[in-house]
Amino acid sequence: MRKFLLSMVGVFAMSSLTGMAAEPTKELLPKDAVRLISMKSNVQDNTIQISFIVEGSERSGDGFEVKHVRRVAAILPVRDGASQARKMVFYNLFWNESLGWFMWESRQERTGEAVYIWSELKGEIVNR
Repeated sequence: MRKFLLSMVGVFAMSSLTGMAAEPTKELLPKDAVRLISMKSNVQDNTIQISFIVEGSERSGDGFEVKHVRRVAAILPVRDGASQARKMVFYNLFWNESLGWFMWESRQERTGEAVYIWSELKGEIVNR
């Protein structure tokens, strides 16, 4: 009986911890997506059109799963060498309490790897 009660307490503790994961405080609005895409792609806000935003999650190669992901389809000017054309580009935007809605990418630079973050709450962040 004692083992049963201890296992029930463990199950309750685990379920209450997983239930405490922070939810987005607001939905991703098209105007917020435009602002973040504009920061990342260095194009004017008024040249970006949001086609749709869908809710989902993303799983990385090592099995780590991120909840609170929005896939944004945007049409914007994309430079290809000397020419520029409007193209559909897909962006995954993530959410957490400290950054709000954000995008990130890893870039190889001359001095090593850098992480670029474009955040609703903190703007552009570069970690080198």
